[in-house]
Amino acid sequence: MGLTYILLRGDLAEGLGVPFFHLDILTILTVYVFLAFGSVSAGVFALTQGLCMDLFSRGKPGLFPLLYLSTVAVVAILRRLFELENPKGQIIICAAAEICVHAVRALLIILLFPALSPWCQSLLNSALISATMTGLAGPIIFLLLGRLSAALMKDMPNGQKAKIE
Repeated sequence: MGLTYILLRGDLAEGLGVPFFHLDILTILTVYVFLAFGSVSAGVFALTQGLCMDLFSRGKPGLFPLLYLSTVAVVAILRRLFELENPKGQIIICAAAEICVHAVRALLIILLFPALSPWCQSLLNSALISATMTGLAGPIIFLLLGRLSAALMKDMPNGQKAKIE
């Protein structure tokens, strides 16, 4: 699901005519994997999705794994402050993780390309809108994935749950 989103994301954003504003489903999926399967699984998922993004983008190698691993770090910190099982906590954590992704990206742009520093202000403004959309969509996607997981669990023998620890 994440790989399909990676491949379609550029086309979707370009078709809508909004290059920097998008609902970051990978952030939501990373938070969901953290909730459902634990921190190690979320880290592996984030690293894998980041490497796939690197393969299909023209960015600097290693940028996207760093961005999505920072998402896991934010979730690990904020889950101690907010309940990840509660929709309010999901909204806050998904939005904060998305803000972190954009903040790390802006920081790297400032450090690597100082001439583009004025451009980062518009990037951070769009990040707030993107974080709001991602945060609000988080509980809805969590609910859908939870129901999908429950339906798939019925088909598994002995109700096994895959968890890496």
